[in-house]
Amino acid sequence: MNTGLVNQFPKFYRFITEHRLYIAACLVSGALLFGILFQGIALISNMRDQKLLAAKREALTNEIQILTHLTITYPSSRDLYLQLGVLEYRLGNITQAKLYVNRALAIDPNFQQAGELADKLR
Repeated sequence: MNTGLVNQFPKFYRFITEHRLYIAACLVSGALLFGILFQGIALISNMRDQKLLAAKREALTNEIQILTHLTITYPSSRDLYLQLGVLEYRLGNITQAKLYVNRALAIDPNFQQAGELADKLR
């Protein structure tokens, strides 16, 4: 190696090429930082999705409360009970959904939509 050529470049620039272990360390550090950044973005996305699901769940719960109140005023409305069954099904409350669908079928045994939902719930 020509020492005259080596002395032309400052030591800082020679340091990068002369110490290969540091290059590997920099690459690993960069990969780790990229991974941390990627996980942070995924976490933010998941938190946003969780907030949206919570808002949808709250909206369904509010609808159930309103329809439940309406069943006091209209106790023989098969459609109200079917809608309550559908909402409970969407929330994952299968037992409560079956109860409402059975009430709709008790009011009108020939109610086709309630029968289809009852078959799905079995």
